[in-house]
Amino acid sequence: MSTTTTGKVGLVATWKAHRALSRYKKFLTVNAGWQSMIDEAKKSKRPTARPNRERSEAVVRAIRAASTYQKDLVNTCLVHSLAAHHLLQQEDVDVKICIGIVKYPQFFSHAWVECEGEPIGEDLEMIKLLTKISEV
Repeated sequence: MSTTTTGKVGLVATWKAHRALSRYKKFLTVNAGWQSMIDEAKKSKRPTARPNRERSEAVVRAIRAASTYQKDLVNTCLVHSLAAHHLLQQEDVDVKICIGIVKYPQFFSHAWVECEGEPIGEDLEMIKLLTKISEV
């Protein structure tokens, strides 16, 4: 997946991201169970993967660009995270899917991808408000 210096996403990157989004959109509709999502993420984990923040940011940008063409995308942050994790694991880039919640004053949950313990492409102020409940 390639990006230009201005941060625009290339056509091939957008196509790969679109395919990954479609896969995980369908996966969440068919296998709505939490455990099946965790198992799927663990299956794609590669032991040789190494952190690469620049590559992670490029893939997250491609996922967001491709998601503008997806219809009826629910659980957007989770689908984005699964797709980014999948694509980055294929490239031997080590990332983790994180899920966090806020209980009060109103329940809110969010999923994101981290590389070397840092959220990728996220509003850091919002992430600080969340209590991390899962990391895969």
